[in-house]
Amino acid sequence: SSSFRCASAAAMDLDEDVRNFFRARRTTLQMLRDRGYTVQKKLLEQTFTEFKEIFQSEEVNGNREHPNMVLYCKKPMSDDRMIVYFCDEKGKTGVKPVETLANLLINPPDGTPDCMRGIIVVRSPLTPFAKQAVSEAGQKLPGRTPIEIDVFLEAELLVNLTECNLVPKHEVMSEDLKEQVLKRYSVKDSQLPRIQFTDPMARYFGLRRGEVVKIIRASETAGRYVTYRLCV
Repeated sequence: SSSFRCASAAAMDLDEDVRNFFRARRTTLQMLRDRGYTVQKKLLEQTFTEFKEIFQSEEVNGNREHPNMVLYCKKPMSDDRMIVYFCDEKGKTGVKPVETLANLLINPPDGTPDCMRGIIVVRSPLTPFAKQAVSEAGQKLPGRTPIEIDVFLEAELLVNLTECNLVPKHEVMSEDLKEQVLKRYSVKDSQLPRIQFTDPMARYFGLRRGEVVKIIRASETAGRYVTYRLCV
């Protein structure tokens, strides 16, 4: 019957939504790990079947407002913490999800000091007002370090770029290693080749302007070819 076909189509759409959420969440967890944050091994190795079972048991009123929507992580031996918020709005993403993440950063539920950096993963592009809310997030409280919010489309995270054979290995350099490289080659950082902070790999590793990334490419003659790029 037509009602059965409609129900089957709806179930398939929901399953596809859950699968895309799972894939984007897995890439996000890998991205956090590659940025140096502590990520539980069981989360990285979780299968879709396991995730779907947990997801459906915690799903509320047909939406994704449950514990899987927020990720908290911290770098070892550091105060650097990150909060990731997965937004479930299907239309244009408005201001409310941005404010939700900003409030989580300012007042973490676990009572720890506020975070400076967060990621929001959205299913559709931000409205102009939402983009403005992202840029103004750090101005909510005077005298504090501005909040940094990175925005990723869910579709951008369905595949992990670093797992592609055509993408060379990227390593973000600490300030000490950066200075060693500049001293070794007797150059200023402004003389290095550049990588835009909007570059997909720069966004994956959360590069800030002024940071340097080491890029390692395979070479048929030398075995490997290393370059350094300054994020601008």
